[in-house]
Amino acid sequence: MKLIPILAQLGSKPLIVIASHSLAHQALIDNSVIFADRPQAMATDKFLSFDQHNISSAFYSPIWLRRIKSFACACKWALDALINRLKSHSSSYEYHHTEIREPLQYALYSLFAFICFGEKLEDKKIQYIKDRHLRKFIFLKRREMLRQLRQDQEKLMVLLIKARKAMREGKNEKDELFLPYVDTLFDLQLKEENIKLEEKEIVTLCSEFFTGGIDTTSTTLEWVMANLVKHPHVRIYQR
Repeated sequence: MKLIPILAQLGSKPLIVIASHSLAHQALIDNSVIFADRPQAMATDKFLSFDQHNISSAFYSPIWLRRIKSFACACKWALDALINRLKSHSSSYEYHHTEIREPLQYALYSLFAFICFGEKLEDKKIQYIKDRHLRKFIFLKRREMLRQLRQDQEKLMVLLIKARKAMREGKNEKDELFLPYVDTLFDLQLKEENIKLEEKEIVTLCSEFFTGGIDTTSTTLEWVMANLVKHPHVRIYQR
């Protein structure tokens, strides 16, 4: 099915879908400030998201933009690590054939661990988290394996959460470059009951943080890299 450059109607309400790479470039690059926010959700989505008050549909704001900017140092660190890892893999393979999936995922796990716990984890811990990443699809007779993976994941994350909590108590928040995700979970509580999240609940939310960002991002980057190889005439400019 071939799409027209702009689809302007889907259902009973107008919905603009851009299917042209040149128009996408104009919208996302040339006019990025205008198109940076999320659009108004459809009626059913607004109802299910409590009027767009959840993570995946909430509107962006100056606070969100400042938070993203505060992670610039972490992103640069992860990017440098990825480039070095790709160079190392490339030099170790004959004919410079390089498998990019593993380095991409490793770099993303390193970045998300840094953003989540506020700490640059050593390679051993990153690999431990990566190997115990939980996904939705479980084969028959694998329930016990899933239970063991969950216990292993919880064991490491509880240690990281406790380490972060101890570090936080001895530091001034103003001295930190950015606010780690787990810090925001420490402060969550029900006002009526004055109850804070338990460690297992924080582990679940941290696990969701990894699940929600790594697979989609690594798949997108893999797709981009594959298309650059497929279309070598495309030039990449340093920004």
